[in-house]
Amino acid sequence: MRLCLYSFLILFFEFALIRYIPAHVKATSYFANLTIIATFLGMGVGAILSRRRRIDWIVPAFPFVLYLLLVCVHYFSNYQIEPFSGQGEFFWPATGIHNVNVKAVGIFWVITLFFILTTSCFVPLGYGMGREFPRYRPLVAYSLDIVGSILGIVAFGIMSLTWLPPFSWVLIGGVVFAGLVMENRKLLIGSALIMILNASMAYFEDVGRGTVTWSPYYKITESNRPGPGRPIFVNDGFHQNMVDMRPDIKDRTPFYQQFARDYHRPYSLIGPRKDVLILGAGTGNDVAVALLSGADHVDAVEIDPVILSIGIRDHPNLPYEDERVTTHNTDARVYLKNCEKKYDLIVYATLDSHTILAGQSNIRLDNYLYTQEALEDVKGLLKDDGVFLLQFLAMKDYIATRLHDLVEETFGRAPLVLFLPEYRHFNHSLLVRKDGSPVSDPGEIGSSSPLVKGSFRLPTDNWPFLYLRNPSLPPHYFRILGMILICAVFGVMASVGRNIFRDTRPVMFFLGAAFLLLETKSITEFSLLFGSTWTVNLFVILGILIVILLANLLLLRFPSFPRWIFFVGLLASLLLCYGIPVRELLKEDPVVRDLVTMVFTGLPILFAAGLFASCFQEETESAVALGWNLLGAVVGGLLEYSSMVLGIKALYLLALCLYAAAGVGILLQYKEARTANL
Repeated sequence: MRLCLYSFLILFFEFALIRYIPAHVKATSYFANLTIIATFLGMGVGAILSRRRRIDWIVPAFPFVLYLLLVCVHYFSNYQIEPFSGQGEFFWPATGIHNVNVKAVGIFWVITLFFILTTSCFVPLGYGMGREFPRYRPLVAYSLDIVGSILGIVAFGIMSLTWLPPFSWVLIGGVVFAGLVMENRKLLIGSALIMILNASMAYFEDVGRGTVTWSPYYKITESNRPGPGRPIFVNDGFHQNMVDMRPDIKDRTPFYQQFARDYHRPYSLIGPRKDVLILGAGTGNDVAVALLSGADHVDAVEIDPVILSIGIRDHPNLPYEDERVTTHNTDARVYLKNCEKKYDLIVYATLDSHTILAGQSNIRLDNYLYTQEALEDVKGLLKDDGVFLLQFLAMKDYIATRLHDLVEETFGRAPLVLFLPEYRHFNHSLLVRKDGSPVSDPGEIGSSSPLVKGSFRLPTDNWPFLYLRNPSLPPHYFRILGMILICAVFGVMASVGRNIFRDTRPVMFFLGAAFLLLETKSITEFSLLFGSTWTVNLFVILGILIVILLANLLLLRFPSFPRWIFFVGLLASLLLCYGIPVRELLKEDPVVRDLVTMVFTGLPILFAAGLFASCFQEETESAVALGWNLLGAVVGGLLEYSSMVLGIKALYLLALCLYAAAGVGILLQYKEARTANL
C-alpha cells in the first residue's frame, strides 16, 4: 500500500508542476517537458539512495522542498524573464500581467534553477518508494509502482476535469503524504503545517489578479477592470479581448473602434458568407463578426472549455446565444479531419497557443494546425467558391513568409495580404479563394506585408515547427540540454558513487534512453491522430502505464518468457510504426483508426516494457543498474529535441538504433556468461 502511495504522489505532483510552474513563470513553458526528465531523475536518485544507506530525514523533507519551489515560482512570477532572442526560434514575450519589476532575468538561469528544484522535490518521494521495493519481488514491486502511478494520473485527471485550482492539488497531495508519515506524530504535524502553508501560497498567488479559473490547459484570468474591452489572460500573459464588434458604435475610444474595423476588413472584401467555420473561436469576437456580416450558420470550434464558457456568458454581442451558432469544444485538427460539411468561409482565428503540448514534448499546442496537411484538410472542406481567411500575429519575417507560402502552396495562388503595422489582436490577414480567382482589393484596404520576403521550409506533420526559422537545434538548446546532462551525471554519481563508471551497464543505459524517447514520440503521434486535447494526452500516458503493467504481469506468469521474442517484436513494431503513413490513418473510419492506432503505439511499448523487466530482474547490483538506466532516460529525453532537425518520424529510427545497441549488449552478456560457464 505504501509503495502505491509513493508512486501516486510522484505522478500526481509531476502533472501538478507541469501545470503550475509554466502558468506563473511563462518562460518555463517552452521547456515544459524538462519536468518529466526532472521527475524521472529525482525519483531515480532517491530510489538509488534508499538502496545504499538509510537517511531518515529525506522523506519528511518533501513538503519543505516543495515550499522552496513555490517560493521561487512566486518570486520569478514578478519578474520579466528574457527569452532567447536572435537564435533562430521565436518565443512569445514572457512578461505577465503582474510583472512589478522591470529587471530582466536571464532565462537560462531560471530554467536551471527550476530544473534543480523540481528534481529535488522528487528525491524524497523516490527515496520512500525505494525503501518499499525490497518488501516485494522485483516485478511485483514494479507492478505496484505502476498501479500507484495510474491512480495518480486518474486523480489529477478528475481534478482537471472539474477545474479545481492548485491549492486543492496541494491539499489532496498533502493528505496522501500525511498517510505516509502518520506513524510519527511530530512528522505528521510538521508535514501537515508545511503542506497547509504550501496550499495557502498556491491560493494567494492568484488572489487580486482578477477572476481566475484553471481550465484543463491554462490558468485563465478575467480582468475585472471597467471599460469597453474585457481582456482575458492565459498563464498570466495577454491572450484575447472581448469587444463589442458592432462597427457603428461612435461613443468609444479610437483603439476599440479600430479594433472592430480590423475584424470587419476581410469581410468587406469577400462579402456575406452563408456557412462559416471558425477555428479558434475563443470568447466569440470572430463569431460575432461573422454573424454581423450576414452568415446563415457558424460552426465555432474552441479547444478550451473555460474560454468558451466565458464567451458564452460575457461577450457583449452574445454571439453564442444566437440560434445560428453551433459550438464544438474540441481540437481544431480533429474537427477538420472528421467533418463532412462544406463551408463558404473557413477562418483560422489567431490560432496561437503561446505554450507547449501538455508538457510532454517540444511541440506547441498549435503546431499541427500550420502544416501542409492541415491546410489540405481546410481546402477539402471549402465549397468551390469558398474562401480561406488566416489571421495571425506574425512577429518575425520568416513566420509571416512561411504562412504566406503555406497558403500559396496549398491553394495554388498567392493570398491577398492585409497587413496592420499598428496591430491590436493580429497583424496579418491572409485571404484566398479555393477556385483560384483573386480576392478583389480596392487598394485602400489591402496592402502587402513588408515582412513577407525570402523562402523558408514549409511545415508538415513530420516537421511542424512554425516558430523555428530553419530545421536546426538553436544554440540555447545546447546550453540547457548540457546543463541537464551535467546535473544528471552528478546526481547519479552522488547517489551511486564513483563505481558507477567502473561498473558500466550499457544495456540498461540504452534501454532507458530508448524508452523515454519512445514514450514522448507516442504522445506526439497520438496528438496528431486524436488532437491535442488534455484528455488525449492523459489517456495516452495512462495507456502506456497499463501496457507496462500488462508486460509485468506476463513475466510474473511466465518468468522464463524468451527475451528474444520481446526484442524481435520490438524491432518489428518500430519498423511498422515508421512505415505506416500517419496521414493515411486520418482518413480511415474512426473505429478502424482507433484500433490501428492502439496497435500503432501500444506494441512497441509492450515489447519495450517486457524487455526492460526481463533484463532488470537479472541484475545483481540493482542500484548501479538503475543509475545507468536513469542516465539513459535523461539522454533519451534530450534526444527528443532532435526532431527539430530530423523530423518527428525519425525518432522511431533513433529508438530503433538505441534498442539495437541494447540488443548487442545483451548478446555480449550472453557470450560472456557462456564463456564463464565453460
